[in-house]
Amino acid sequence: MNYKSIARDVLLTEAKELELAALNLDEIALEKAVDLIVQTSGKLIITGVGKSGLVGAKIAATLLVLVHLHSFYTLLKQCMGI
Repeated sequence: MNYKSIARDVLLTEAKELELAALNLDEIALEKAVDLIVQTSGKLIITGVGKSGLVGAKIAATLLVLVHLHSFYTLLKQCMGI
């Protein structure tokens, strides 16, 4: 099996999708979302389950680096009382 070829195909596919996402970016919605986050005076709570939970945890980590108060909760653990 040619792993280098598979890796190249995956990376090229992902690059195409990122370019498509960039071209379809809703600038007004993005600006509103960023303004809401910046204007938050309390904690920003980020949550998610599964892949969206992984993305949420990464966003929370990024906000921590930016010194913005945040909390990340996985809904599944909250429902189970963990």
